[in-house]
This record gives sequence, C-alpha cells and structure tokens, in this order.
Amino acid sequence: MLPWLWAAVKSDPHNAEAWSVAWYAAKYIMKDPATAERVLTEAKAKNPDSIEIAFTEGRALYDGGKGDIAAAKRAFRRAVELANAKCGGDVSKLSEREEESLRFAGNYLKALPEDRP
Repeated sequence: MLPWLWAAVKSDPHNAEAWSVAWYAAKYIMKDPATAERVLTEAKAKNPDSIEIAFTEGRALYDGGKGDIAAAKRAFRRAVELANAKCGGDVSKLSEREEESLRFAGNYLKALPEDRP
C-alpha cells in the first residue's frame, strides 16, 4: 500500500476516510485486489459501525456491477441503517463524509434491480 496511506491508517485506525481511500488506491490505482480486500477487512474490524466503511464494502462487493449484487445491497442497507441510527433522520448530525456515504448508498439501492435480494 502507498506509504502515506499506511501511515494514516496506523496513526488513527478509526479514520474511516483514510481506510476508504486506502481501499480505493489499492483496488484502482495499484490494481491489487488482494491488498484492497485486506485493507477492507482490517477497516471493518477496526470500524464495525462506520457508515463510510459499510458503504465502501458495498462498493467492493458491487465491483462495477460484476460482483455479488445481493451482498452489495446488504452492505449498502447496513450503511443506511448505521446512518439512520446515528442521526435519527437528521442528516445534519452526520459528518460530510458520512452524509455522502449515506446518499451514495441510497443511490445504489435505488439503482440496483429489485429482483435481486
């Protein structure tokens, strides 16, 4: 993984943004799916209630429409549930990144076919 991302996640293991950027860098910049998977696994372990990590997991599972759509939908739903539990419907209580993750997770859920769980 890129050294500055590694340093960021090690210095603050609860920095969901650093984890999601590290996942993106491993997956799309380095083109290393094994590292991306390890990053996401560790991110989830360190941040089990993170809206952004749940959304990132959904993106990883969705894999541009080639992945496990049912599992991706579950992860996107989890991101929405975590956000709603945190803010009680008042999105102003969420950070900008959390609100963005909520919005994108909702967009994915609306766009994905209904016939798939």
